[in-house]
Amino acid sequence: MNTPQTLLSRFFHHQQFRPSQLPIIESVVAGKDTLAILPTGGGKSICFQIPALLLEGVCIVVSPLIALMNDQVARLQEKKIAAAALHSGQSREEMEEILQEAEAGELKFLYVSPERITTEIFLDALAQMKVCLLAIDEAHCVSQWGYDFRPAYLRIAELRKHLPGVPLIALTASATPTVREDIVHQLKMKQPERFINSFYRSNLRYRLKKADATDGTLVELLKKSSGSAIVYCSSRKQTHHIAQWLQLHRISAAPYHAGLTQEERNQHQEDWIQDRVRVMAATNAFGMGIDKPNVRLVIHLSAPECLEHYYQEAGRAGRDEQPADAILIVLPNQVKRLQELADQKFPDVESIKKIYGDLAGFFQLPAGSGEGQSFDFDLALFCSRFHHQPIRVMNVLELLEKEGHFRYQSSIYRPAQLVFTIDRSTLRSLEELYPAYANLLQTLLRTYPGILDYKVNIYEEQIARLSGMPSATVRQQLKKIAELELVNYRAAIDTPQIQYLYNRAPAADLYIDLDRYFARKKAFNERLQAMIHYISNEQTCRSKKLQVYFGETTATDCGHCDVCTSRLKKPVDNGFEQRVKKIQSLLQTPQTIEWLMTHFSEEEKSWALETLHLLLQEQRIVQNNEGLLYNR
Repeated sequence: MNTPQTLLSRFFHHQQFRPSQLPIIESVVAGKDTLAILPTGGGKSICFQIPALLLEGVCIVVSPLIALMNDQVARLQEKKIAAAALHSGQSREEMEEILQEAEAGELKFLYVSPERITTEIFLDALAQMKVCLLAIDEAHCVSQWGYDFRPAYLRIAELRKHLPGVPLIALTASATPTVREDIVHQLKMKQPERFINSFYRSNLRYRLKKADATDGTLVELLKKSSGSAIVYCSSRKQTHHIAQWLQLHRISAAPYHAGLTQEERNQHQEDWIQDRVRVMAATNAFGMGIDKPNVRLVIHLSAPECLEHYYQEAGRAGRDEQPADAILIVLPNQVKRLQELADQKFPDVESIKKIYGDLAGFFQLPAGSGEGQSFDFDLALFCSRFHHQPIRVMNVLELLEKEGHFRYQSSIYRPAQLVFTIDRSTLRSLEELYPAYANLLQTLLRTYPGILDYKVNIYEEQIARLSGMPSATVRQQLKKIAELELVNYRAAIDTPQIQYLYNRAPAADLYIDLDRYFARKKAFNERLQAMIHYISNEQTCRSKKLQVYFGETTATDCGHCDVCTSRLKKPVDNGFEQRVKKIQSLLQTPQTIEWLMTHFSEEEKSWALETLHLLLQEQRIVQNNEGLLYNR
């Protein structure tokens, strides 16, 4: 008889559950809606995978990232558990085949992107499925007050109407109390069981390192430590620079970002996981779904825009519960850069409409058309042709996505597909007629069963390895045999794409919910201020500060972050009330933080920022949509 314990041992090779996992599993199996807030590395996937294995039917998992879905499907398939993913990177034929398997009861897990859950093809198939559980991964995406709100997640409530009596589990690694309540509301959860693990990581030492430049500081930190490391960079270009810089200093490193090919990303990730490469220099595209236990060091070369991002990324260190370090390098202009982010991330409405209209010109898409259509998007070419700054375009794309106008994928990988248009007997004679392609043709037949009868996914690098030919030669020959009409061949795609969810409106008529737009800007500003306060903090334990941010009321000092270890060396501050009076007197009229700080000496500024943040938290001082501070 299967039990949670036997399944844990059989499929996941663990002998005991982590805190809260078993009660969460029991709640789901009992048919209750369940909210699970488990910190990074807390084993969220087991909390819905084991219940699904105990229940009869398919588990539908809504997940926001194609790469994350594919990774989890691959892991389940390795365990001989039937799983598949349904997302925008697939053809209609591929989706129909997967849905037929789900209808026939041949799948235990069906991962679905939020854009797919209310499409006609999915809902028609859903009516024929026996569904045992609905799991919502990265559930913070459903909250408009969260750091990664995605309008498509709001459709999940509609999906629930088609699944009466089916329990729902919502999971995320980081959600403030406000976001948690919004998750419950938006998903229409019925008297949910709530499991919120502590955000305290006893083995993780949070440190802040002030520096004038990153390169030398980074090498120094890595040479003082040992073991696997992640270095989070602010741009794709910086990942390559850092990887090369570390290699020059005899520290093995590789870059990782969404602009690399799928094969390059897979190879660099595998080299790092297998400890052939010590350091992964990565953008925040790296880390989701990665469960490498022995990461000893996570370094941020610049501060993320919110504490949720920082907590998740830093939390990839020390998952084996052995001591590990999370270090944030702070450059002199760091706070100023963060303060400017709100206006960058939320540009004026006219700029949004201008870029929206220019996109239509770029794709040659007339008004009133485009619903469901996808377009390859070359950011550099678009910016050059229409004279836009790349960062502004990226921010507008993100906002238009959150307003529900289209879906932007920074990289959609679709493997090459091929099917022969001739039968085996004809193929033999053609091998004599075209001997230069005989090696390729035989490799295809040996490697991909069924390729004579239906389209299959093929991988050019795999073919190159098995045939002994260079990759470039394989691609050239595949194109040539397609031109000879021996095969139908579609090359692999790994490029940014924009998919219009509705027909394109004239730019002047583009609808933007301004109330929601400015409310989100305000929420974003509040998260920025929390990040700024974390950087400026020299008084409160860093671990405690993170715990309090996520709503813990019993947080205690960790004793080993940089603030705790330096506390004995710092004088006690007795000037709090004097600073409160000074700040309030300076804010008789609305002012910026930068202006306010000019009235404090360099020695006073960190204390002044600490005081300011406390006043903002207590709402004795407020900040308007323009970022100006004033007395309440």
